[in-house]
Amino acid sequence: SFVTPVAAEAAGEVGQQLEPLTRLRRQVYGTQLDGRATVTRYSEIINVMLGLDRAIAGEITDPALAGTAHALHGLQLANEEIYLQQVLVSTGMARGLLTAGDLGLLRASQARLIARTGDFRATANPAQQVTYNLTVSGAGVESRNRILDQLLQQPDTRAATPVIDIAAWQTSSQLTTGAVAAVAGALGR
Repeated sequence: SFVTPVAAEAAGEVGQQLEPLTRLRRQVYGTQLDGRATVTRYSEIINVMLGLDRAIAGEITDPALAGTAHALHGLQLANEEIYLQQVLVSTGMARGLLTAGDLGLLRASQARLIARTGDFRATANPAQQVTYNLTVSGAGVESRNRILDQLLQQPDTRAATPVIDIAAWQTSSQLTTGAVAAVAGALGR
């Protein structure tokens, strides 16, 4: 049971997303949706779930726990942006090009990723920030950042066919999301 009506309402909204999520997964596995529609729908469902996370975090009254809860929420949002970027680039490269729309979505996602990481840093305590700095680093994270920078340098007025190593993109993105998830796991303990 939840303390606030906001959390109870958010929990109800999450419950309403379970069947649409199952249906969406069936469509994805059956390749009945294009990449952009899939990303849009998954993003909508994830936003509802993260709304519940935020509502539950709002029920915490202990300041130390509240800071950690808000930092964890920022990390979860940041990781979702990394997943979104991975899908946008992978889908575009599978088509052979990134459309101007794809590039716009990628730039908007990067802006949100920077903001979410800033939210984490604003609410994480010094030890949590050290954990983040030590964990979300290394060759995989740096490789992903280099590839992303290359993609973001493409003109946004027309489709682009950047030459990137898609396997390196996938691997470095997975290493980055794994590192962020490891920090989130450490904060959740």
